[in-house]
Amino acid sequence: MLIKNNKTLGLNTLIIPLLIGGGMAVALLREILIAHFYGTSVEVEIFRVAYALPNFISFSVATAFTSAAVPIIIRSQAKEQDQDTIFSLNILVIVFVIFITSLGILSGSQQAKIFAPGFSGSDLQQLTYHIKASWLMFFFIGLTFTMRSSLQANGVIWPGASNNIIKAGVYVLVFALGLLFTNNNFNLTWLTSLAVASGLIILLVHFIACYIHNINVWKIKKIIPKPILFGMVIALSSTFIFQILNIIPVFLDRRYASQIAQGVIASLDYSYAIIIAIGSLLGASFNMVVLPKMVTLFETKASWLQFKKIVMAAIAIISITIISGIVIGYFSEPVVRTLFMRGAFSEQSVYLTSDILSWQALGMGFMVASTMATQILVIFKMFRQLIIVGLSKIAFKILSLMLLIPMYNVKGFGVSFFLVEGITFLLLAILVFRKIKG
Repeated sequence: MLIKNNKTLGLNTLIIPLLIGGGMAVALLREILIAHFYGTSVEVEIFRVAYALPNFISFSVATAFTSAAVPIIIRSQAKEQDQDTIFSLNILVIVFVIFITSLGILSGSQQAKIFAPGFSGSDLQQLTYHIKASWLMFFFIGLTFTMRSSLQANGVIWPGASNNIIKAGVYVLVFALGLLFTNNNFNLTWLTSLAVASGLIILLVHFIACYIHNINVWKIKKIIPKPILFGMVIALSSTFIFQILNIIPVFLDRRYASQIAQGVIASLDYSYAIIIAIGSLLGASFNMVVLPKMVTLFETKASWLQFKKIVMAAIAIISITIISGIVIGYFSEPVVRTLFMRGAFSEQSVYLTSDILSWQALGMGFMVASTMATQILVIFKMFRQLIIVGLSKIAFKILSLMLLIPMYNVKGFGVSFFLVEGITFLLLAILVFRKIKG
């Protein structure tokens, strides 16, 4: 059963932030090494655009699927139907992953034109090829979704929490060896190949974890009744749609950036990597450690006092993130210079990245708070409201980019992020407050 006692919760509370924090630290080190080898070159911008959608979807779908699947598995455990539920979920996942991967590969050229309209000629051809190749990473990670949810529903959280360490660690290991033993001859193919390799390693780690903990998602059982299966599909697809809507603003940023000047896409991503390193550590820790406990309390109709610790933990996390964002935003240029100013990363790249970060960091607290509010609304099955919020976020993003980029140039990307994340959190907070009050 999920989180059997406070000792297990306490153990997860200690281990999971360490794993996630380690993953974010390694991810930041990966960005430092990429900056050293590639700077803000066309090669790294091609990789950023090619890698972005498969990476964001694998991360977003994993979060969405876990948020929706863990409560389903917990409820089925109480009825001793968990193996049937897990088997049914796995069938849905396999069909979904094959469909999305095939769609991603077949639409590679269309994605290149939509996400980077400023690219042309050989750059556009390379981008198309690397987009198609990057979808293999999603395929491998996608096959872990049911395993990850089943493990998490039984209190085994380390495999999912170690994803970022594996993803970034592959790059760090290879690039570190490159610094020691080669002439730094890394081209674009290395970036994409390492992404695919990391996906395969993540899949193998989840297989090993399931074997260790005697969880078999591949065991053939009967499909659960159609009404329950239909409810699963609605929950999973609604959460997935919201996550997709939630990441579209990131691609709108890249679309605009590709039409301004070479180097802006890369600078945007270096800035984003800094806030993700801190924001994801706090937000993902809440999601993995506290969310399962919240589900249990919700299912048992716990009192407000039992929820109080969770609320206080959320307030503390948001407060820490807001303060961190203010400090990083104020010292954006020295932060960027300290982290990236070496190798191929030029002085101009420092100015571009710090201009974006100075405002983008201020939105970090809203980003983390929105992640938490979203998980709460998923528990309450408020899928229609989440989709409306997602569509509203896209509309605000388009409007803000149209108004702010002409006014502030590249700094407009950071201002847009701050405003849109703030408005999104306000909408989600209103929904959470109304639900709890009601």
